[in-house]
Amino acid sequence: MKKFIKRFLMNSFSKFHIKFQISLLVLIFILLSISTITTLFAVLSINKNVSTQKAEQLFAETGHSIEMKLNNQFEKAIQLAGLMAVVPDFESEPIGNGLDYPGIPFIIEALDGNSYFYSIYSGSVYGNFFQIIKTSGSSQIISTHNAPGGTAYIQRSINTSSGERLEYWTYLDKELQIIDSEINRSPEYRPEQRPWFISAVENSGNTIMTPPYIFNSLKKPGITAAEALDEKTVIGIDITLADLKAFVDSINISPNTAILLLDENSKVLAANPVMSLWFENRETILSPLENMKPAERAFITGTSGANEYSRELKKLLANNLLWSTPWVTPGQQHYSLIITAPASDFLQHQKIIQRRIIIIAAIIFVLVLPLVIFASMYLSRFLEHLAEDAERIQHFNFDGDIEEHSLIIEFEELAEAFRIMKKAIAAKTRALEWALAKLERIIELGIAMSVEQNPDKLVDMILRGAKEISGADGGSLYLRGENEILEFKIVLNDSLGFAQGGVEPQPITMPPVQLYTKKNEANFHNVVSAAFHRAETIVVDDAYKDPVYDFSGTKKFDKLNGYRSISFLTVPLKLQGSDIIGALQLINCKSEEDGSIIPFSKDIQSFIEALSSLAAAILYNRNLLDSQDALFESLIQLTASAIDTKSPYTGGHCARVPVLAAMLADEAEKADNGPLKSFRFNSAIERKAFQVGAWLHDAGKMTTPEFVVDKAVKLETIHNRIHEVRTRFEVLLRDARLREKDELLTGADPYKAAEKLKNEEAQLHSDFEFIARCNNGEEIFSPEYKERLLRISRKEWLSHFNHTIGLSRDEAEHIEKPFIMGETIAEKLLSDKAFHIIPDKQEINKKYRERGFILPETDYLYNRGEIYNLMISTGTLTKEERFKINEHIMQTILMLEELPFPAGMSNIPEFVGAHHETLTGTGYPRGLKGEQLSIPSRIMTIADIFEALTAADRPYKAANTLSEAVEILYNYSCAGQIDSDLFKLFLSSGSYLKYAEKFLSPKQIDHVDIAKYLS
Repeated sequence: MKKFIKRFLMNSFSKFHIKFQISLLVLIFILLSISTITTLFAVLSINKNVSTQKAEQLFAETGHSIEMKLNNQFEKAIQLAGLMAVVPDFESEPIGNGLDYPGIPFIIEALDGNSYFYSIYSGSVYGNFFQIIKTSGSSQIISTHNAPGGTAYIQRSINTSSGERLEYWTYLDKELQIIDSEINRSPEYRPEQRPWFISAVENSGNTIMTPPYIFNSLKKPGITAAEALDEKTVIGIDITLADLKAFVDSINISPNTAILLLDENSKVLAANPVMSLWFENRETILSPLENMKPAERAFITGTSGANEYSRELKKLLANNLLWSTPWVTPGQQHYSLIITAPASDFLQHQKIIQRRIIIIAAIIFVLVLPLVIFASMYLSRFLEHLAEDAERIQHFNFDGDIEEHSLIIEFEELAEAFRIMKKAIAAKTRALEWALAKLERIIELGIAMSVEQNPDKLVDMILRGAKEISGADGGSLYLRGENEILEFKIVLNDSLGFAQGGVEPQPITMPPVQLYTKKNEANFHNVVSAAFHRAETIVVDDAYKDPVYDFSGTKKFDKLNGYRSISFLTVPLKLQGSDIIGALQLINCKSEEDGSIIPFSKDIQSFIEALSSLAAAILYNRNLLDSQDALFESLIQLTASAIDTKSPYTGGHCARVPVLAAMLADEAEKADNGPLKSFRFNSAIERKAFQVGAWLHDAGKMTTPEFVVDKAVKLETIHNRIHEVRTRFEVLLRDARLREKDELLTGADPYKAAEKLKNEEAQLHSDFEFIARCNNGEEIFSPEYKERLLRISRKEWLSHFNHTIGLSRDEAEHIEKPFIMGETIAEKLLSDKAFHIIPDKQEINKKYRERGFILPETDYLYNRGEIYNLMISTGTLTKEERFKINEHIMQTILMLEELPFPAGMSNIPEFVGAHHETLTGTGYPRGLKGEQLSIPSRIMTIADIFEALTAADRPYKAANTLSEAVEILYNYSCAGQIDSDLFKLFLSSGSYLKYAEKFLSPKQIDHVDIAKYLS
């Protein structure tokens, strides 16, 4: 809306033009009006401020007088209470009507000397009380106490001297003569229970001042000053607020001034009649501030008013002056004094001043107007010429000058200043246009350089951009290399048509610049190395006349090529707070006017320094990213190498699979028809992700125990337990031979004994050979094998040694029965024992289930039972160990999911984790089917299988020939376990043969008739 109004006004006024004379008249009128109004407001404001200050001064003086009066009353009461506390007369208890009380003269004198004292009294902890009240002729006091006329003092005495507690009232005239008396036989008043008594006892030694309260005898508000003589007797002095109220009522600052005195609980101590009107009822003494009308209370307290009285509050805020002050009285009472009055009470004379100012302004305007008309006619002609010239400048037309002169010195000076300004603006405009073009070019170069991936193109872009911006004829770009040198990366010279390095076909032939001399000192002779070491730009106007730097090489180059190198600009390539990475040197700056060679200007230097800083940052970041990529790839390959090195059973699998996968992926991208024609890596980062995934496809094998990966026979764990079984057979053989000796010693037939031993030995050898054959896992374990194995396992051998010692903590927990010294234990030849069972880790299985992995049908991590392992039907692995082998892909997925891959690589766990899946859903770890498997995962599957089939470095199997491996892959393809289109591409593209020629031994490479597989 604001923009619309602004546009409307600009469009409206842009079409509206008036003469200078009229505009000058209007201007003078406006100025006079503004000055008149300003003067009026200034005078009124000053007058208002003076009046306000005067009002505040009156408020402050009034407040001070009230404060002084109240402080004086309190101070006298405190002093008197303190004096009475040390006068012995007040230590006595009153007797009877108290007329014999020794302190009466003192009390009468104190009451007569202080008109604001209402009464003075003494109370004791025993309930005794003596009080004298001064009536001061007050009809209110006399009527309140039912005193007879002429009573000047009322004496009150409560005591038990007669044996019962009585209250004596005695009415005295000015001469202290008794006018009347009466006795109350059941007094309720207990001085020891009054707040003034309790507070004085608690603050023994100090005079206390009570907050305002209603006096018991007068039933009117007042304040008590009290001090304890001891823990039993307290002296008290009552001060009524009536005198204070009368004093406040007598103050006359202005007719509408309202005065309010509050205690620390915001209760009213005194309020003048004007202030009383602000309360809901006129009775204000000890009224809480809440009884004040809402708007007035909000004004006094400074709080916001509710909607129903906000208008009244705004009126008060706009029209009334407010002054307040807090103070602490003697006796530590916190009071607040508030004074307010309408500002109009102090500003009546403003209207008179306002009328006078308006009249004077009108007279001045009438006198000045003719002079303004005459002057405007004279000045307008000259100013019109200035306006015309200014309009031309607005359109960047700097032609023509003002020929007319003026008699007015200031106008003439204005015209001259205008001419100088026009020339300066013209020059600055040309300079800004030139600088803007340079800056725009630097920005364009920065954007282009930031996305350039080719390092040769990048240095070419930097140098050519610097030449373009500076107008240089030639230049070079150096980067810091190893061995403390600055290497030429690109050299250009337009006049000579010389171009080396960068994207040019001609390589660099110039020797590098040495940063240090043979004495290992910084080389400051060469201008490039000097700029590098000093980290600052060096400008040379003429190389042939420069006495500082060695330009002998430059002169030699000039002589050979018929060239003259004159001006040089050498800028270090540096980052903020980082090392210098190189230098940029430009040669022979050409004038834009005539093409002559000129020195490099400060402006050109600034632009080239800006470009160099930008180039340095981009080069540094490019080198940093390249280094990080190299480190990333090295760490990945290091991981793969560690997995391959960990076990001879994986051989070079992790290193060869990426090569084969990359071959097949490249061929798949080339497909322009068939199911694979839409497969493409959309970016370099996606291709990088595939390579990284291929290297890490078996990362989980780091977690697979070596004794499982390397398990070549059934009884192997950390070692081949067949040796333990063989030892048991050795024991059985020894026992058989010992039995023969025993039989011979008992007179047995030697021939029969020898024959029996021979048969036992033969049976033992046969049984052991059978178990050893079973252990190899090269045969299918038939039911006959199972029966024989169980029969052999039941043979017993005798154990004499303690089998419960020398064990690990885990082994000790699985001991079935304790060892008894001297006991011979009959052990089975083969057995499945409790300590052979290793329980599973449920927490890892929980993670597997959450990701949908297929888990084995077993509750054990391992089952190392001897019979259980020997009865494996095929191969050497139990189902637990088979899962442990397969688990490597689950661990691979978990490990890869934890890695913070950059954008574009987040799919690595998906295709890497699926390279053991099949199109039929029979694979692992999730049992995915064809539609759930991406092309990269299918490629990984073929690469993984083919490498495993042809690997010659696996000690547990012989390598397949090329034709055998292809045949097996073909069978997998027919069974729907691998992608048939990729399999055919694998053959038709020749990838299988390229891989074989690179990694297979010559004897493995046989003829493959791929036609039968492609038909």
